[in-house]
Amino acid sequence: MLVLASTSKIRHTILENAGLTHHVRAPTLDELAVKRANKNSDAKSLAITLATLKAFSIPHQSDYILGADQILECNGELYDKPNSLAEAAQHLSTLQGKTHYLHSALAISQNGKKIWETVETASLTMRPLNAASIKSYVTQTDNRILHCVGAYQLEGRGVQLFQEIKGDYFTILGLPLLSLLEISRHLGLLEP
Repeated sequence: MLVLASTSKIRHTILENAGLTHHVRAPTLDELAVKRANKNSDAKSLAITLATLKAFSIPHQSDYILGADQILECNGELYDKPNSLAEAAQHLSTLQGKTHYLHSALAISQNGKKIWETVETASLTMRPLNAASIKSYVTQTDNRILHCVGAYQLEGRGVQLFQEIKGDYFTILGLPLLSLLEISRHLGLLEP
């Protein structure tokens, strides 16, 4: 059985829609403490570390535990999910007109050992935005964008913010699905 160590509704929905049977459990991890302890790590390493620790945080020993995390990087700075709509607007103001990178990591553990990991990256170039367009976007999307590291939902109105996107759609949503499906077939979680 696959256990998703995440409370992300989008990750759950992606797995469900792909036909990958799973249970959902909230990971027990202080992400802020991990980020502080790994403040000198590069974005990909930090994403893998967080995904791995989430996978280890669930005690179902014989199940396959899937941890996932996503780090946004722009000009060498790492971004967390915004805590307020004002902070979301600030993130968008900083990202507008620039290319940023979403590093999406997955790790699977079983019996207390990591058995697989991957990190995939997508690059997104946000079009230039002015303060009025950012305010309008934040007002229209409301608190939903507080659950997104970049303060946008590409599967919704957020797609209007971009002029160029390179990378896998599922990686952008925080779950590199094709790689996960491949390992799931190998582990016998899906038919070959």
